[in-house]
Amino acid sequence: AAAFALYEKKREAEERRTRAVNHRNARQSAGRAGQGGTEEFFTPEDVRRMSPAEVRAHFNTIKESMKKWN
Repeated sequence: AAAFALYEKKREAEERRTRAVNHRNARQSAGRAGQGGTEEFFTPEDVRRMSPAEVRAHFNTIKESMKKWN
């Protein structure tokens, strides 16, 4: 049981790291080929990690992103 708990903890940490890298890369990307521009989107996890100042700065985008959350 302890080995499985350790595995799960490591897997979750790797998932968080991967999401952070992907999010950072997506924000720096020029977008997908053939599309006009990039549409910024935040996941609930992205918003939870933001500081209050970042939430204020991205408030409108967060509101639009919330429409896509399930």
